[in-house]
Amino acid sequence: MEENYEIDGNILDEDTQDNPAVYGGEELDLENLQLDVPAEMMDFIKVMEKGAEKYEANNWLLPNGHCASHRDMHASMFRHLADSHAGNRTDADSGLDPLLHLAARALMVYTRYKKGIYHSDDVTSFEQGLRRGLAGAAQADCNALEEHLELQALEESKNENT
Repeated sequence: MEENYEIDGNILDEDTQDNPAVYGGEELDLENLQLDVPAEMMDFIKVMEKGAEKYEANNWLLPNGHCASHRDMHASMFRHLADSHAGNRTDADSGLDPLLHLAARALMVYTRYKKGIYHSDDVTSFEQGLRRGLAGAAQADCNALEEHLELQALEESKNENT
């Protein structure tokens, strides 16, 4: 009998094994798939439990969940990265390593993107970033054009003097 696997509700068998849509573009060798997860990586679950106590279970999956916007998630990641870089091995709130919080937030952001979940602040942040990006690009184009015109004028001036 053929063995099937289920990932995110997708039944995987020999017919779907090479389907890039199922695997996100990566081919998996299901027969030789082995996951040896070190016990320390399971501490990630403790972070999720602490977060559920502090906010509410799966709050981070709600479109407008508390501290779940793109800005909040990245601020948390940067804060925990800075704590770790400074040598802090214990988060003041949870008692866990800041790197675990960084990893948890990164996976939360990734999951939100993959599921198409956007916080109302994300749209505002995106629009502001886009405006800043377009303004920056426009300024760069203006600077490049000015430089080009100055060089062109200098060349014309040289040609007139010769």
